[in-house]
Amino acid sequence: MVEVPYTVNLLIGAIVAVAVGYYIMKGYSATGVLMIGGIALLLISISLGRPIIAPKDSTGFLLLDVFEYIKGLLSNRAADLGMMIMILCGFAAYMSHIGANDMVVKLASHPLKYINSPYVLMIAAYFVACLMSLAVSSATGLGVLLMATLFPVMVNVGISRGAATAICASPAAIILSPTSGDVIVAAEASNMGGPKLIEFAFHTTLPISIIAILAIAVAHFFWQRYLDKKEQVVSEKLDVSHIVTRVPVFYAILPFLPIIGVLIFSGKIPLPLTDAEGVQKVIPSLNIITIIIICMVVTAVIEFLRSFKAKQVF
Repeated sequence: MVEVPYTVNLLIGAIVAVAVGYYIMKGYSATGVLMIGGIALLLISISLGRPIIAPKDSTGFLLLDVFEYIKGLLSNRAADLGMMIMILCGFAAYMSHIGANDMVVKLASHPLKYINSPYVLMIAAYFVACLMSLAVSSATGLGVLLMATLFPVMVNVGISRGAATAICASPAAIILSPTSGDVIVAAEASNMGGPKLIEFAFHTTLPISIIAILAIAVAHFFWQRYLDKKEQVVSEKLDVSHIVTRVPVFYAILPFLPIIGVLIFSGKIPLPLTDAEGVQKVIPSLNIITIIIICMVVTAVIEFLRSFKAKQVF
């Protein structure tokens, strides 16, 4: 750890505080400026060799520790579920703010216009949602994640809001992840816990789960169609001709960054590195809130590099 005089620490803090105040006075978003200032201070602390979180809570990667620390601060001020909902809704709103959601709709509308039945699209979305349960072991986390990412797309391609909500909620009934609590408890009850957990998850529960998923998909197709007719719900596809977006095509990927992040930071992808004991390292498993924070920062950086207008970013 680099020994830095106390006065230098105060000076660094004062410089960041003055910079934050200056940009807020210039009319920049206070939320964005404060967050950037906080991240800057955390990065400076890391560069000076000072740990920002306890070793037992560390991800093993200093840069990721910054986002884990931010997640900890947010979680201390709100319950995990409430914070998860706020973070995901904020992410979805930011995607709309920068025009990424509009780009998704414009791109998706071209191939999907040849499919006349929204219920076929609904079933396809259900299968995608079920695949996500392989990476997200929390039923609550999965539902909220799908509501923030998949729900807007489904509604915009003509699926009713009620049906889209059901699609986001029902995959939680069948969590395919081997690390989910239900699978672990079932494995222990079957004397197949510990090293036999993966075998139990994929050889025993997976075939049953596939049958259940297919049965639920069929039930969704007829039940959601029945409810829509009963309630006289008229869902129309969004007319993309009225959507004007000036963002690049690759922005269509940004709303799905949380899903990509969940797959990457699942704790299962090995790295070409070993620790002091010769054990191969893996990309750490991160909480979904931490992943969303990373995605928002990455998106903000991309938006800034595209326009070089900080006010537009926030």
